[in-house]
Amino acid sequence: MNNIIDPVLGSNEVMSCRLVGGFSIFVQVLVGTLGFSTLIIKRYFEQPRRSWLIWGFDVSKQMISGSIMHMCNLLVSALSGASTAENATNPCAWYVAIHTLKTQ
Repeated sequence: MNNIIDPVLGSNEVMSCRLVGGFSIFVQVLVGTLGFSTLIIKRYFEQPRRSWLIWGFDVSKQMISGSIMHMCNLLVSALSGASTAENATNPCAWYVAIHTLKTQ
């Protein structure tokens, strides 16, 4: 866990940022479940409807590429937000910035 001194709150207050933890894993599972459910609902409305096998290949391709992109985002955020003796940045801020700027 990184403790970053917040310049807005003052030097006595410390912010906490964890890229991977109990709450973050819960949010990731929730977002993944909502995304997958959306793909299933979308399948029922598409015309002509693809077979389950073809649909499964398409969805697995999207899930694999999204997972790789997510892991790269976590890695870059953790490395960019690493605290050094002269510089301390917030890895959660890096994660949000990278997630906002990326395109899929």
